[in-house]
Amino acid sequence: MAEIRIIVSDKEIRNVLDGLRSFMGPTGAKPGCIQCSIACDADNPNLITYMEKWQSEECLRPHLQSHQYRQLLSIIELAVREPEIGFYHINQTGGLEVIEEARTIALTDGKPVTPEDFKKEMWNHS
Repeated sequence: MAEIRIIVSDKEIRNVLDGLRSFMGPTGAKPGCIQCSIACDADNPNLITYMEKWQSEECLRPHLQSHQYRQLLSIIELAVREPEIGFYHINQTGGLEVIEEARTIALTDGKPVTPEDFKKEMWNHS
């Protein structure tokens, strides 16, 4: 996963968002690209986060080396201060089952919470 966080001026925010949107289309169509997204911070609308999820580093590397990636680099240059850039290598992912496992281990009234109890707790709030 690649994540870029930039703070832009009020004057440049529309240009940055439009540029990121136009960058996302071709990027999302590349082999190995799972997802691209843009998020604006709820507390600071000038803080923009752009993320890409890739199947593997082998899929990401040609993207980073591409001519098209220069478009993203030029968008980043519109930031009012140095961007935060992170590349994360995730070996394993999980969903609801991670919460179920953690809740199963937790103790309630001296008894372990079973997966069935967890599901009742999550979905039957009566």
